[in-house]
Amino acid sequence: MDARRLLKRGTLRVVEEWEATWPIKAGQLYLCFFYFGSAIAKLRMSGLEWFNGVGIKELLLERSVRTGFEEGVARSSEWGYLIAKSDAITSILGASTLVFEFGFPLILLIRDTRIRLLFFIGVTGFHVANYVLINVQFLLLPILFLLFFDITVPINSFRRWQRGTPA
Repeated sequence: MDARRLLKRGTLRVVEEWEATWPIKAGQLYLCFFYFGSAIAKLRMSGLEWFNGVGIKELLLERSVRTGFEEGVARSSEWGYLIAKSDAITSILGASTLVFEFGFPLILLIRDTRIRLLFFIGVTGFHVANYVLINVQFLLLPILFLLFFDITVPINSFRRWQRGTPA
């Protein structure tokens, strides 16, 4: 409505890119700070124990014992218990958490939308695993990633490829 009103008056002007995109950039920065701040908090609270697998092992054991292995209880507690028994897996998960959370701000520098799509798949897997294994309630956070980081180019290319249309 504003555009129509300004067009009638003859005062409609072209909006600069920075004027139109600063809220999106602010949302991207917030998401990056969310993950980066989480890594700093882990480092401050537990030192390197979280990232060498000890913190993850303790958390998985605590959550699996808390929910128990009774009939009808989600099998995720069993999965968490089995993962916690493996030093190698918990070390890999701890190191990957370190890389993922400290490296998340690098997404601001990545322009290739295919890499962003892979990153998004990783973020989604990270949150689904956290939800299933340790009941961290950030399952819907990847939706914000969809809103603030454009990954439509590879999706549209894939659709055109499926239809047999040149990209």
